[in-house]
Amino acid sequence: MSAELPSPNQSGPSGISQADLNQLAQRVTALETRFPTSSWLFGTSFLKRAFAIYGYYLVAGFVIGAVVMLIFFACFLLSVGLGLATFPRGR
Repeated sequence: MSAELPSPNQSGPSGISQADLNQLAQRVTALETRFPTSSWLFGTSFLKRAFAIYGYYLVAGFVIGAVVMLIFFACFLLSVGLGLATFPRGR
């Protein structure tokens, strides 16, 4: 019951040739060596990756929140300015 491997140019049951599989394996290896192992996002520890993603999520939330607050503050100043210009202060 020994299964024969297809020749390098022969396609297997899924229609992918052995040469294509070898090329894909080389590309994956090249990608794995391109990322730094000290990076929290590409590290091997699940907790490090989770905290890295959560940190990016928090920073993105702060940036979006700051932009929304600036827009609301500008609208507030505009409405106060229009209100003061429209209604007289004295009797």
